[in-house]
Amino acid sequence: MKAHTNLFLIPFVMIICLSVFPGLANGSDNIPVEKLIQERTDILKSVFFQQITSEKGEQLLFEIETQPILAEDIKSLRINKATEMDLVKDHEILVLEQTSDLLGYKSYRAEILWYMKGADGDYIQSIDYSIVLKRSGKGYKLSEFTPVSP
Repeated sequence: MKAHTNLFLIPFVMIICLSVFPGLANGSDNIPVEKLIQERTDILKSVFFQQITSEKGEQLLFEIETQPILAEDIKSLRINKATEMDLVKDHEILVLEQTSDLLGYKSYRAEILWYMKGADGDYIQSIDYSIVLKRSGKGYKLSEFTPVSP
């Protein structure tokens, strides 16, 4: 009877460990997050600085985002003008760590260094974010990208 108990206990313990420590399951899974952040930044910048139309930007965002961030970004595209925005010259992800992987959602904590150009010149800004990806088909889409107050 004890041997049969171990057959159920060992997989159960493994499932619990992989749920609590999602990084153990498949190593670093940060590349989709980095790619989605880069694509989102490029799309928003292209629309704000009139390299593409807002309609085209909305179509491109639909491919990489889901609610609630999709609605927020579309609203932003429709009401903001390039003159109100500082230019993102580049960004660098300093910290990106997965905090959970549960029921089709992956959550991350990130620190991003933004290289910006504003009316007063160039500047650098470091911001912490809470990021959530939602499973969509075979991949993931950006669901939340929220600055975290220190």
